[in-house]
Amino acid sequence: MSRWWQNAGADPETAEIDRSVAGQRMDTASLHIRNLIGQFESCHHKAERRLELLIDAIGAGATDKQPGRRSSPGPHPAEQAWQAACDILRAWQADEPQRVAGTQVGSISAGDLLKGLGEKTRLKAWQVDRVIERIDNFLHPDHPYEMMACDLGDYGEPGGRPLTDRYNRDADPLGHTRTTLIHDTVDGQPQDISLALAIDLLMPCHWEFPDNLLLVLRAIGGRLHGDRPFAACGRNIRLSPLRPRAQRVVAALDVFSGTSSGPADTDLLRRLGDATPLRRWLAASLAKTLRLQLHF
Repeated sequence: MSRWWQNAGADPETAEIDRSVAGQRMDTASLHIRNLIGQFESCHHKAERRLELLIDAIGAGATDKQPGRRSSPGPHPAEQAWQAACDILRAWQADEPQRVAGTQVGSISAGDLLKGLGEKTRLKAWQVDRVIERIDNFLHPDHPYEMMACDLGDYGEPGGRPLTDRYNRDADPLGHTRTTLIHDTVDGQPQDISLALAIDLLMPCHWEFPDNLLLVLRAIGGRLHGDRPFAACGRNIRLSPLRPRAQRVVAALDVFSGTSSGPADTDLLRRLGDATPLRRWLAASLAKTLRLQLHF
């Protein structure tokens, strides 16, 4: 698989897209934009903003933007929410919930988050420690998180390391966490997910993080039927708030790259600029990436 398609997957169409520029001289700026498309993640909380930047980059033929580069000082508001989540859970561990009164994660208050946990037990405290480690791993990548689920299947090992003896020494809470099932749905169809896997997939960078956190804490507290589906990378992606915008973008990219003659947003076509071979290739690559990631 080409490194350019590692964030989406490869099929005969991706190979055909790359063949369209075989032998074409690649300039540094176009390669940089293609690499950014290869890093794009539809489940990221900043995906819509990054999509708009990619459209403008194709039209301009260059960009100095990339993930992790931000001009404003201090932590991003989302990162502040990640820290708030850790603060709330550490206050619960210390039996000091009053310390975080008024704190919120997204639109969810500390009180609502902690209410789902119920009375503290040794098992709940162990599981909350795992949730804190999962979030802290994103705030401090050098702080390790070890995956709990036995088999992550299609989900890979997002941001973690294989399970080690440290968790095996806690066999009872680990086994309980692995066998506790949250009764959920995927694309509207019933499908359980283990509490262990839900914690493993609890990624703060995801657009649904506050609600996913609430669902996990309620499951730790014993409520195993969620009010809304657990959405993660590759799971319930059709619920993504990016999807309606991405469909309009793909329609314009298809017209621009010459694979469709259907109606398209004229403003998007204007932003893409003149249809040079390299721009058509970048547009086709972005459209295919969106289709594969968002399942349409």
